[in-house]
Amino acid sequence: EEELAQFEKTFHKLEKRLNKLLDLDVKAVEEKSSPLERARLNVALATAVNSLYAMHLRTQGVSLAGHPLERELERLGAFEREIAGAAAAAAAA
Repeated sequence: EEELAQFEKTFHKLEKRLNKLLDLDVKAVEEKSSPLERARLNVALATAVNSLYAMHLRTQGVSLAGHPLERELERLGAFEREIAGAAAAAAAA
């Protein structure tokens, strides 16, 4: 029951954040954003979608261990670290 409560909490938090993004005019946001900001947005959206899919798999009793989604989430994490490094370098310049 505790896992279900945590699932619901996480789902609602993600839903709230996604709704904010979905309410935006994506083209206008992209036009006003730097390449770094666009990269952050794209990785955030990809992470959100993959997290939702991971949550779905868990509700079906599927373990992520060894699942292709596990590798995708790791890949997205690597992109997040790359973006953070680029942001730090840009801030230092």
